Amino acid sequence: MNGDKIPTGETAPTEQMFPDPNRIALKDYNFDEVFSDLVRDADGRALMRVKGKSQQLEVLFVPKYNTVVVFSPQPRDSDNRTGSIPNFICFEPMAGITDAMNLAYRGLYYELQMLPPGEIWQESFWIRPSGF
Repeated sequence: MNGDKIPTGETAPTEQMFPDPNRIALKDYNFDEVFSDLVRDADGRALMRVKGKSQQLEVLFVPKYNTVVVFSPQPRDSDNRTGSIPNFICFEPMAGITDAMNLAYRGLYYELQMLPPGEIWQESFWIRPSGF
Protein backbone atom coordinates (compact mmCIF):
# COMPACT_ATOMS: atom_id res chain seq x y z
CA MET A 1 0.00 0.00 0.00
CA ASN A 2 1.12 3.49 -0.59
CA GLY A 3 1.05 6.29 2.00
CA ASP A 4 -2.67 6.82 1.38
CA LYS A 5 -3.40 3.11 2.05
CA ILE A 6 -4.13 2.46 -1.64
CA PRO A 7 -3.13 -1.08 -2.71
CA THR A 8 -0.15 -1.24 -5.06
CA GLY A 9 0.23 -5.02 -5.31
CA GLU A 10 3.62 -4.84 -3.59
CA THR A 11 4.10 -7.46 -0.89
CA ALA A 12 6.70 -8.12 1.78
CA PRO A 13 7.15 -10.90 4.35
CA THR A 14 5.59 -10.17 7.74
CA GLU A 15 9.03 -10.57 9.37
CA GLN A 16 10.26 -7.56 7.37
CA MET A 17 7.82 -5.33 9.26
CA PHE A 18 7.80 -7.29 12.53
CA PRO A 19 10.94 -9.27 13.45
CA ASP A 20 8.88 -11.41 15.87
CA PRO A 21 5.31 -11.57 14.51
CA ASN A 22 4.19 -13.46 17.62
CA ARG A 23 5.00 -10.49 19.86
CA ILE A 24 3.65 -7.22 18.49
CA ALA A 25 2.51 -4.49 20.89
CA LEU A 26 -0.65 -2.97 19.43
CA LYS A 27 -0.01 0.29 21.23
CA ASP A 28 3.07 0.80 19.05
CA TYR A 29 1.22 0.64 15.72
CA ASN A 30 -1.62 2.20 13.78
CA PHE A 31 -2.83 -1.00 12.11
CA ASP A 32 -4.66 -1.22 8.82
CA GLU A 33 -2.51 -3.97 7.35
CA VAL A 34 -3.09 -6.87 4.97
CA PHE A 35 -1.44 -10.18 5.89
CA SER A 36 -1.32 -12.97 3.32
CA ASP A 37 1.68 -15.00 4.47
CA LEU A 38 -0.31 -16.74 7.19
CA VAL A 39 1.23 -19.63 9.10
CA ARG A 40 -0.97 -22.71 8.62
CA ASP A 41 -1.40 -25.87 10.70
CA ALA A 42 -1.57 -29.40 9.22
CA ASP A 43 -5.25 -28.83 8.32
CA GLY A 44 -4.47 -25.55 6.55
CA ARG A 45 -5.95 -23.33 9.26
CA ALA A 46 -4.35 -20.06 10.34
CA LEU A 47 -4.66 -18.50 13.79
CA MET A 48 -4.61 -14.82 14.71
CA ARG A 49 -4.41 -14.00 18.42
CA VAL A 50 -4.46 -10.88 20.57
CA LYS A 51 -3.72 -10.99 24.29
CA GLY A 52 -4.47 -8.56 27.06
CA LYS A 53 -3.51 -8.84 30.73
CA SER A 54 -5.89 -11.75 31.30
CA GLN A 55 -8.01 -11.73 28.17
CA GLN A 56 -7.31 -13.42 24.89
CA LEU A 57 -9.10 -13.44 21.56
CA GLU A 58 -8.30 -15.99 18.86
CA VAL A 59 -9.67 -16.10 15.34
CA LEU A 60 -9.14 -19.30 13.37
CA PHE A 61 -9.31 -19.09 9.56
CA VAL A 62 -9.72 -21.99 7.13
CA PRO A 63 -7.59 -22.25 3.93
CA LYS A 64 -9.95 -20.35 1.60
CA TYR A 65 -9.42 -17.30 3.77
CA ASN A 66 -5.92 -16.71 2.48
CA THR A 67 -5.67 -13.12 3.70
CA VAL A 68 -6.43 -11.25 6.92
CA VAL A 69 -6.73 -7.51 7.41
CA VAL A 70 -5.78 -6.39 10.91
CA PHE A 71 -7.40 -3.06 11.77
CA SER A 72 -6.56 -1.39 15.07
CA PRO A 73 -6.10 2.36 14.69
CA GLN A 74 -4.53 4.55 17.31
CA PRO A 75 -7.12 6.73 19.06
CA ARG A 76 -7.29 10.36 18.01
CA ASP A 77 -5.92 12.72 20.65
CA SER A 78 -9.35 14.25 21.22
CA ASP A 79 -10.89 10.82 21.82
CA ASN A 80 -7.93 9.33 23.65
CA ARG A 81 -9.36 8.03 26.91
CA THR A 82 -7.07 5.02 27.16
CA GLY A 83 -3.61 6.50 26.68
CA SER A 84 -1.95 5.13 23.56
CA ILE A 85 -3.79 1.80 23.64
CA PRO A 86 -6.07 1.18 20.64
CA ASN A 87 -9.76 1.12 21.47
CA PHE A 88 -10.35 -2.05 19.44
CA ILE A 89 -8.90 -4.61 17.08
CA CYS A 90 -10.58 -6.21 14.11
CA PHE A 91 -9.41 -9.34 12.29
CA GLU A 92 -11.07 -9.31 8.87
CA PRO A 93 -10.95 -12.67 7.05
CA MET A 94 -10.63 -12.19 3.31
CA ALA A 95 -10.51 -14.51 0.30
CA GLY A 96 -7.94 -12.22 -1.36
CA ILE A 97 -5.90 -9.11 -0.74
CA THR A 98 -7.49 -5.68 -0.95
CA ASP A 99 -8.31 -4.84 -4.59
CA ALA A 100 -7.44 -8.42 -5.62
CA MET A 101 -9.51 -8.41 -8.80
CA ASN A 102 -7.92 -5.28 -10.24
CA LEU A 103 -4.43 -6.31 -9.15
CA ALA A 104 -4.91 -9.75 -10.73
CA TYR A 105 -6.10 -8.13 -13.96
CA ARG A 106 -2.93 -5.99 -14.01
CA GLY A 107 -0.79 -9.11 -13.43
CA LEU A 108 0.24 -8.13 -9.90
CA TYR A 109 -1.70 -10.74 -7.91
CA TYR A 110 -1.66 -14.46 -8.68
CA GLU A 111 -3.78 -15.99 -5.89
CA LEU A 112 -7.21 -14.80 -7.00
CA GLN A 113 -9.78 -17.46 -6.15
CA MET A 114 -12.48 -17.99 -8.77
CA LEU A 115 -15.84 -19.67 -8.56
CA PRO A 116 -17.43 -21.21 -11.67
CA PRO A 117 -20.91 -19.88 -12.59
CA GLY A 118 -23.66 -21.54 -10.56
CA GLU A 119 -21.29 -22.82 -7.87
CA ILE A 120 -21.55 -21.93 -4.17
CA TRP A 121 -18.68 -20.79 -1.94
CA GLN A 122 -19.24 -21.49 1.72
CA GLU A 123 -16.64 -21.20 4.44
CA SER A 124 -16.31 -20.56 8.16
CA PHE A 125 -14.06 -18.97 10.70
CA TRP A 126 -14.10 -19.35 14.46
CA ILE A 127 -13.76 -16.77 17.23
CA ARG A 128 -12.55 -17.98 20.65
CA PRO A 129 -12.58 -15.47 23.51
CA SER A 130 -11.14 -16.35 26.90
CA GLY A 131 -10.39 -14.63 30.19
CA PHE A 132 -13.22 -12.11 30.00
